[in-house]
Amino acid sequence: MCTCALASSESKDFSLEVTRAWIDNPNAVYIEGKTNLPNEDELQITISTESEGNIAVHSTKVRGGRFRCGPIDPYRPLTPERYIVEVTAVDQESSEPIYSKIISISDSRDTASRINAASTKTVDQLTKERFEAATNIEDRIRPLIKEVIGDRLKEVDASGVVAPGVKISFIAGQDGKIGVDLTRKEMEEVYQRIFTSNVDVSDVTLRAYAAPIDAIGNQKMQIVYSTHMSKDRARMINWENRKHLDFTKLWDTQIQDPRWMRKQ
Repeated sequence: MCTCALASSESKDFSLEVTRAWIDNPNAVYIEGKTNLPNEDELQITISTESEGNIAVHSTKVRGGRFRCGPIDPYRPLTPERYIVEVTAVDQESSEPIYSKIISISDSRDTASRINAASTKTVDQLTKERFEAATNIEDRIRPLIKEVIGDRLKEVDASGVVAPGVKISFIAGQDGKIGVDLTRKEMEEVYQRIFTSNVDVSDVTLRAYAAPIDAIGNQKMQIVYSTHMSKDRARMINWENRKHLDFTKLWDTQIQDPRWMRKQ
């Protein structure tokens, strides 16, 4: 998918087209295209997958109505398949996406016909589809975790631009006074309910909120404990033995407020 952005709010007739995308080896990806943007305008190229999100980001400049970037160094080796390639004009006073395109990156330079044959979508269409998909995921997850978190649920957010991940925010039990051990147990059960359901998400982030007291006695509701788990990690877990596992070694701890932890 090639997402293109206007150079300025006045450039309504602007065009941009990816003509070639190929892999020379697992860590050398090249993107070529043409545009009517002015020389030296900067473009940002992002390569993503629907399941992983961004796996490579690169920038280049327009020269003679064309652009080329590479070798792009992805975060992991690439194999020929369908990828999301976003091309965006940057450093402009105003930018407005134009369209999106899903393309195949092959191990051959002769990819123009496949790219040009790929379906094109306006950003309005793309945004609508992403919003509808996110809303569907959020609506399916809320009842899964209601028995665990109940009215303490603050937000279920599945609005990631590319990857269908979800962020769940909730108030730690008893207005943030619940012990860290109990909060971890709640997180464990939430992860199990989501990853063993038929809701397909790439990753889940759980954020527990509380109001710890700072050094001068002030309190503010904030994230005190945040963990993350990917679908790939969840697939490795035998959830039937959940009670015997140490999840602090299985999930990624992103935030752990020492003031809140110390009170427990």
